[in-house]
Amino acid sequence: MKRESYFRAHRPSVVICLASLFGFLISASAVEIAGFDLWWHLAIGRAMSMLGQILRYDLFSYTAFGAPWVNQEWLFQLLQWRLFDLAGTDGLIAVRVLMAAAISLLLFRTIDFLSRSRNLAIWGAVLFIWSSSYRMMDRPFFLGMLFLAAFCLVLHRYVRDGTRAIWALPLLQVLWINCHGGGLLGPMILFAFAFGETMQALLRQRLGGPEPLGWAKIRALWLVGFASLAACALNPWGIDIFPLYLELNRATTILSFTDEWLPLLHPELDMIVPPAIALAVAAASLASFAANASRIRFSSLMLAAGTMFLLARGHRFVPEMTLVNLPLMMQNFAELRRKPGQASNVACWINVAAAFAISAMTLAFGIPMKFEHRLWSRPGRGVAYYSAPANLIKFLDEYGIKGRVLNDMGLGGYLMLTRWPGERVFIDGRTPIYGDSFFKEFIEAFRNSRNFEELIRKYDIDYILLPGYRAWDQGLLHKYLWGHPEWRLVFGTNEGFVYLRDRPKFKKLIQELALDKNPAIEMIERVEKGIDRL
Repeated sequence: MKRESYFRAHRPSVVICLASLFGFLISASAVEIAGFDLWWHLAIGRAMSMLGQILRYDLFSYTAFGAPWVNQEWLFQLLQWRLFDLAGTDGLIAVRVLMAAAISLLLFRTIDFLSRSRNLAIWGAVLFIWSSSYRMMDRPFFLGMLFLAAFCLVLHRYVRDGTRAIWALPLLQVLWINCHGGGLLGPMILFAFAFGETMQALLRQRLGGPEPLGWAKIRALWLVGFASLAACALNPWGIDIFPLYLELNRATTILSFTDEWLPLLHPELDMIVPPAIALAVAAASLASFAANASRIRFSSLMLAAGTMFLLARGHRFVPEMTLVNLPLMMQNFAELRRKPGQASNVACWINVAAAFAISAMTLAFGIPMKFEHRLWSRPGRGVAYYSAPANLIKFLDEYGIKGRVLNDMGLGGYLMLTRWPGERVFIDGRTPIYGDSFFKEFIEAFRNSRNFEELIRKYDIDYILLPGYRAWDQGLLHKYLWGHPEWRLVFGTNEGFVYLRDRPKFKKLIQELALDKNPAIEMIERVEKGIDRL
């Protein structure tokens, strides 16, 4: 009797399926720190540790000093500072990888549960990792994605099989809302399930479709939803956190000029491939709903509609949209198969082998992030020079340069971590604390010289810090400052530029350090000559 092969007799385990994603996951999440907001989160966590209290007023800027501050992310900042203080940047990257793995595991479990297909679960996880790779950052919203994935898995299990784990969601909600303001997504998802299942029960006889939940289970959904909403008030500011979302919606300048609020496929986005994949996922999800209309639950429609609306607000919601919609999309595709039932074990092994091959390629060459030029996400460690310009800070400290600084917003967080409490910043990534009118004033100052000079006079600026990586974008400002009799360039590298105001306290430094040539202008002139030759 011929013995059946191992691959025909055994289905790949969950561990093997997830192991096939290892290279992809590492290439997406185990990368050097390149963001800017991490540093002000760490600065705030350190300040809370030093002072032994939650900060309720701004201490870090001289432009908004003493302003009331509702810092919804205080718990994440405190934990992140403890981790950084203990294990440095390597510890931050390691935890980022673990969170990405945990989110991917929860998504895999959700897709596997809804579609009964580990093949679909593997490729759903691949799509999520790739589309969200540019958003895997050391920031509070990434932890929020973990809570979101847990909420979705528990709720889908509750609708299909019933689970007591649903009563743990209000407890998770307390943690979520104190780690990230996006914690309000928790009650929104619960109410989407509750409303959708209520409509399923009311309209089942008229419209058909899947079997509705019993009214007792529906009442439990509503109860947990309201309990989670109440849990959102269990934070140091209570119900005062709720108006913040309305205020943010009215902050049109902040929303228009902040990168993460830009729409999908915006030309200013450097990493355009992941949002393009997310757009394809959104389109495929809508198509799957249309094709499988007779089997769809109202709760699934509510979830999809809500997350599509969020995605329309800005590309920052790509991870949330894919986390919620990929399981629904894969479920629809699974239900559309002509031959119900699971794929053969051999087919499952072929899918695992293909995932392993792609993972190996991404581990070797990186993940493509841009259609034009060569931009890839590769594994790495440490910190990008433009995110943490250590030599720039060393220069300021070595020569005792202090006073009122006009800094680029991206530099603000690192200045907070390295220069506070001796120095305060002009602006940083905490845009809501400064307000829309101030942010507009800041933006307008970089558009013409008159606004810029007015800003300098109004805030009595002593020195200016500009990032090196934006020298091309800020070329006109560099030319203006270089030709202005009141400003002198004393530091200019790829890490940044320091312009000192010609004042008595800087006289000696200017005489000693003033540069004869401006690297930013030289670079611009070289590029312009190259363009002319073309």
